[in-house]
Amino acid sequence: FIWIGTKFGICRYDGCNLKQYDKTKSDDIFSIEELNNDTMLIGGIKGIKYLNRKTGETNSLDIPNITKSIIKINNNSFLAGSENGLYYVNNNTIKQIIIETNFSSSNHITSIIKGDNKVYWISTADGLARLDMESQKVKVYRTKPNIENTNHFICLTKLKDKIYLGSFNK
Repeated sequence: FIWIGTKFGICRYDGCNLKQYDKTKSDDIFSIEELNNDTMLIGGIKGIKYLNRKTGETNSLDIPNITKSIIKINNNSFLAGSENGLYYVNNNTIKQIIIETNFSSSNHITSIIKGDNKVYWISTADGLARLDMESQKVKVYRTKPNIENTNHFICLTKLKDKIYLGSFNK
């Protein structure tokens, strides 16, 4: 199947037909991740929902704000990035991982990818962050401060041993 996140919920394309999931119609979807054979994770304007693929039922997870990125760690855990920060969810237990303190825009997460071993790379509204899941330590990388809007990253991807960043403005 091809799963499609839209402004009006999630759809599934089977090669011939497009099926819309009614329980997600009121949500603008930014991220889709398969958690296990039965469950999809959906990130959108209304946070995160678990979608049971067999029944079409959804359950919300209490992560505030718009969720832009979700990445599975294993069948029981995942990372979720929202405009309000980074969250680690393990067996439905939610823990916020602070990138920086105060009202730093580096807590506005736009994308998450898996690096090597237990490392995850996170694009933010104020730089690129590296999370070591074993130590739960985060390091933020930024470009020179005199270049306007160059640290606002909106997406990233990894190809072989290189990470590619998409920026907001430059």
